[in-house]
Amino acid sequence: MAGTERTGEYEVIGRTGRGKVGIRDLKDGTFRIRVEPFGARFVPGMAEFMSPADGWKQPGNRGENRFSKVVDEPKEAVATALAAIGYNTLVSKTNSDVPKWVSALIPA
Repeated sequence: MAGTERTGEYEVIGRTGRGKVGIRDLKDGTFRIRVEPFGARFVPGMAEFMSPADGWKQPGNRGENRFSKVVDEPKEAVATALAAIGYNTLVSKTNSDVPKWVSALIPA
């Protein structure tokens, strides 16, 4: 998951047929949560979970196909992002290669 800067520093936490969720440690005590929909048809349903009023950047901002949010504490935002892609309700996959601090954010 490359992100705007094409750094490839996002850890992909999980994915479903709707999209994938990644997290990036910004190294300043904050984290960026990124959700990439796998098609425009999934955006309206995801937007119900991740609204601009709650601080989520929307697909189309700066021409990017993503939702994203910078947070100090990532657990709640990760849970929201995973819910938005239907994690644990659709066929979903967890990335078992993520570091332990990332896997600790995935709701059981």
